[in-house]
Amino acid sequence: MENRAYGRKYPVVVFVAKLFNVFPIQYGNIYSKYLIWAAAVCQIILLTTTCLTNLAWKRQVLKHQNIERATDDLAQLLILICNVLNNITITFCKHDEILAFLQSISSQDRCIQFSSQNKWFPWISNGMLIFCCSIFLFEISYGMQMITVHKLFITGMLERFIQLCQLNAVLLIISMVINEITHRLENLNQMLLGMNDYFTRTSQNQVFSINDDGRPSEIFAEGTDNPSFCACEKLVTLRKCHIFLCNKVDECNQIFGVIMFFLIWVITITWLDASVMLISIQVIGNFQIDGMLDIKSNMGFLIFMGLFGIAGSMVQAVILACTAEKLSVETKKTSIICCTLQADFSSGRKFNNQTCYIRELGVLNRQSFQRQPCINAAGFFSVNHKILSRIMANVCSYLLIVSQFLIQKYRDNKTRTKHE
Repeated sequence: MENRAYGRKYPVVVFVAKLFNVFPIQYGNIYSKYLIWAAAVCQIILLTTTCLTNLAWKRQVLKHQNIERATDDLAQLLILICNVLNNITITFCKHDEILAFLQSISSQDRCIQFSSQNKWFPWISNGMLIFCCSIFLFEISYGMQMITVHKLFITGMLERFIQLCQLNAVLLIISMVINEITHRLENLNQMLLGMNDYFTRTSQNQVFSINDDGRPSEIFAEGTDNPSFCACEKLVTLRKCHIFLCNKVDECNQIFGVIMFFLIWVITITWLDASVMLISIQVIGNFQIDGMLDIKSNMGFLIFMGLFGIAGSMVQAVILACTAEKLSVETKKTSIICCTLQADFSSGRKFNNQTCYIRELGVLNRQSFQRQPCINAAGFFSVNHKILSRIMANVCSYLLIVSQFLIQKYRDNKTRTKHE
């Protein structure tokens, strides 16, 4: 029942999971786990076979061609290793953990009520899903035409685009999980601000209760019993909620940390591999087998699909980095609000359980200051705008070098043609 409820609440995540086999969503099928295992094994065998075939084929056909074969082989091998490790980590090692984590984070009875406040995020998620599907379908439909005339596509390009589709799907799911945790922290901060408004209210003859979203609801006359609001109990609830969310962030890092590390690595490697692909296009233009290989259309297709797929991965990486950055801001904001509450607290105003409130506020302040969770990739680096900008800088530098190489090679070929 919990799985079905999760499926109704997050249909996009479930559809992506089913489509790309990123993580299993079980609906009473006891054999689904074994089917996922079999799919992962078949995929690993397929990628290994295509990689080895690609290496052997290039040694036979391109042994006399001028190409950076070692660089291309290294990029191909790194992508294969990343894909294998991601599949093993997600499918074999993290199956039960991911399912339990998604069920716990989607529950509403263990924490404050969650209501999504980012209206654009579902549209972005659905747009990225359609983007991934369009890449994959267009890739398969057009690629089958090249398989019949030449095996360059199936051995060198297909697994790279499949890797891009998987990359987009996994980044989408991780972003949605982080986004939900972030919005719950944002609701927690709104509750704290609501309590601050309660104690700094200028009117002496009115008090009000606090809703779960941090907004005042009903106004009571002074001296009237308000059973819906107790400062100490509300603060204890918020402190426990803060611990719960911090633990969930740590749990997210333990489950997805290694995966995110390899995903960010794959983003960089994919960019580098795409630039190597541009070099390989020069080799494609050097031979045509009986006129069957249409150089102009296929070259344009490779360039278009490479840039199109990589752009999708970078958009997903931007979403992930922005969401992680917002999580870091909200965790720091909790500590700032607690300090403000302590500084603005008026000792002259008395209320019930004042000692308990001051004590719990101090505990929450120390707790929020000591525990400021952030999304990290296996503990090696924090996922934020800085790491993304660093990757982009390295990629742009490498692409400039490759562009210079292509321009120089084009000039050399043009000069050689004139002499002949």
